[in-house]
Amino acid sequence: MFPRNCVIAGEPVDENSPYQFISEAAASKIFEVNPPHCQTCGYPYFGAVMASDRACPKCKELNPVYRQGKTVILVEGVGRELIHKFKYEGAEYLLQDFISCLKIVPDLPTMLTVLSLSRCLSIHEKTVNGASIKARRFARR
Repeated sequence: MFPRNCVIAGEPVDENSPYQFISEAAASKIFEVNPPHCQTCGYPYFGAVMASDRACPKCKELNPVYRQGKTVILVEGVGRELIHKFKYEGAEYLLQDFISCLKIVPDLPTMLTVLSLSRCLSIHEKTVNGASIKARRFARR
């Protein structure tokens, strides 16, 4: 059996990789969000951070109704390419790789993950029902 090729770089994906369709080289370019970050939306801080800065300027201005969100990866570079392939090109085979990306976040609530994926899928599918079915399938994994 031939190895799978990376959807980003086109090179073979190592069989021991946590990803099915992303090579180690491409995965290393995914911007994983680590502290310091906004305590409300999870967006990373770049540069100096005041200890009192719990919320980023955007969250302070918008005052969202939720208490805390998580940003797993930034939608730029490789992360953006993967999300666009999934959303706009119908690359549902990337679902397991997204699950692998989510596993890097400690204490990520399953429901939050399903709701976020459901929202992403509802935009893709243009129907709530299609997104709900896919979100339930995702939750079982």
